[in-house]
Amino acid sequence: MAALMATPATAQNVSGSVAVHGTVAPRCGSTFAGSTSFSGTINLGELSQSNGTISPTLAGSTTNSPAGVADFLVGCSTNSFNVTISATRFINPAFPSTPPGSSIIDYTAEAKIALSEGGFALVNYTTAAVLPAATVQTINDFVSTAPGNFQVRVFAFHPDNGDAAVLLSGAYDAVITILVAPAL
Repeated sequence: MAALMATPATAQNVSGSVAVHGTVAPRCGSTFAGSTSFSGTINLGELSQSNGTISPTLAGSTTNSPAGVADFLVGCSTNSFNVTISATRFINPAFPSTPPGSSIIDYTAEAKIALSEGGFALVNYTTAAVLPAATVQTINDFVSTAPGNFQVRVFAFHPDNGDAAVLLSGAYDAVITILVAPAL
């Protein structure tokens, strides 16, 4: 009868492992939600003073005291990215720019980027009669996550025929183009 008695089975354990993997592509976006574009307007209002020449506020504006600013939230998933900036001249297309008047104004456009380790990166582009190539600068730091971490600023406005030139009446327009992309 002893032969008919079953012995209890011994408990068996099983173990395993599961790997978890994912990637983050190097990318930059206009918000941390990943939008691929941003746009805005800097409205400078009246450009001339009472005698018709460029406003001293515009002519005397600097990187430390810009004439106009547009704030954006830009993020990159990498700590090395390129900022490319270019701009068109500030032009009133209704009139030719002939002395003593002026319908073309040159200026400096600047991207000011707040960095995660503190401080800022500045990338400038200044318009001229012959537009220079776009400015490309590599930034080796993460972008700060603070709102308004990416500013587009304009300053140092000077008519093509000199600051004493009378600005011709009408609307003046310019476009600043910026590309923020991972440095590959």
